[in-house]
Amino acid sequence: MGLLWDHARIIDTETRLVFPIRYERRTDIGGGIPDQPRYITVNVTPRRPANFVIRDGETLRWSWDNGAVSGHAVVVGDTVTAEAVPLTAGAPYKRLSFYRPAGPALAAAATD
Repeated sequence: MGLLWDHARIIDTETRLVFPIRYERRTDIGGGIPDQPRYITVNVTPRRPANFVIRDGETLRWSWDNGAVSGHAVVVGDTVTAEAVPLTAGAPYKRLSFYRPAGPALAAAATD
């Protein structure tokens, strides 16, 4: 599949994990293999972040393309997955972000 990551622009901090991702459609593969579709939906599971520590059972938020799609994901063991991330062939890199939901104290501080 033509799923591409911009490794140089990955952000891995204590508070967030951000992946620039894009999809490049493969066509004319040959051997009777059909062209890849223009639109796909993928599940993305980050592996071994260095600084964004995930904890079994915690619920994280994720956001795609500046909030065009977002959701919650529960950490199971040492993995977390953003489900149903929509990609369009040929579109520029867009960002998938994982972060912790703001608690009441953080929300209050953000409005002060």
